[in-house]
Amino acid sequence: MPRGSTPAGGAGFTELASYIFGGNSQQESMEMTTPVFTRSPTQVAAGGVTDSSSGAGEVTMQFVLETKFTDVDELPQPNNRNVRRKQLPGSYCAAARVGGVPFDWEVKDAERRLREALARDGLHAKPGYRLARYNEPW
Repeated sequence: MPRGSTPAGGAGFTELASYIFGGNSQQESMEMTTPVFTRSPTQVAAGGVTDSSSGAGEVTMQFVLETKFTDVDELPQPNNRNVRRKQLPGSYCAAARVGGVPFDWEVKDAERRLREALARDGLHAKPGYRLARYNEPW
């Protein structure tokens, strides 16, 4: 996503949507899934994204692809060089709900409150966050 993008912004969505709607080497349309994940620059800098071409100050957006794909190598190659295929390991997460289409300050406030709650429970979270969201198409 462009430098200066924010996790609550939508930069990168069009490129990813193009990939799953046929903008790939096989011109294959794939199912749109939810949620769409956006990673914070802090998480990218802390190693949340392992691709060396991702800069530490960038926000990244991710789609989860349909279950018929069990391995990243089964996916068609993207036509757009800004779209990368990557298989991530499973993990545990803590979540906070933010209603509607959130502003950046609402996302940051939810992260702060969630971290405070985790700390009260004696848990330590990794730096950064992933914003998982679904916006109705209408």
